Amino acid sequence: LFGTGKYFEKSDSDYLATTVPRVESFYGVVDDGTANLIRYMLVTQSFNGERYNEARNFRHSSQNSVNYRSGDWGWVIDLEVETNRRGEKVFTAPVIDDNRVYFASQVPGRGDYCSGVARAYFNVLDWRDGSQLQEEVLDINGDGEVDDYDSQLASAGIDSHQLDASLI
Repeated sequence: LFGTGKYFEKSDSDYLATTVPRVESFYGVVDDGTANLIRYMLVTQSFNGERYNEARNFRHSSQNSVNYRSGDWGWVIDLEVETNRRGEKVFTAPVIDDNRVYFASQVPGRGDYCSGVARAYFNVLDWRDGSQLQEEVLDINGDGEVDDYDSQLASAGIDSHQLDASLI
């Protein structure tokens, strides 16, 4: 499991509103050392349905099946929402716990290297196929517990200075 992107050179956030940023991705692949992996050998998942409340935005993800026995080599999810490219990228290692993979991603501030991160996302997917989990995994309502009062989601967007463990 790994994501693409970096955020340490000026060019990593140096684009204007009139340019289209590169699409980065997060991958879950089988690597047995025998195949030259090509993207079409992976099942594509996608983020969709971004919604907002007063403090955060949330998104769902697709739930396409990955069949390793029939030749699928894994999955990929592009870091865009419904083809909306914002330069989102992963630059930290993911964490696997049970059937979940947790990873953070960020959208850099536009045009000004000193402006920092415009938005960060805390993502939780099923590590086996990259799909949205069929259970509540994020504390969406902010009551300090992940329970039936929270929604089933794949990702929560937050201001980067607020990225902490209060969501899980």
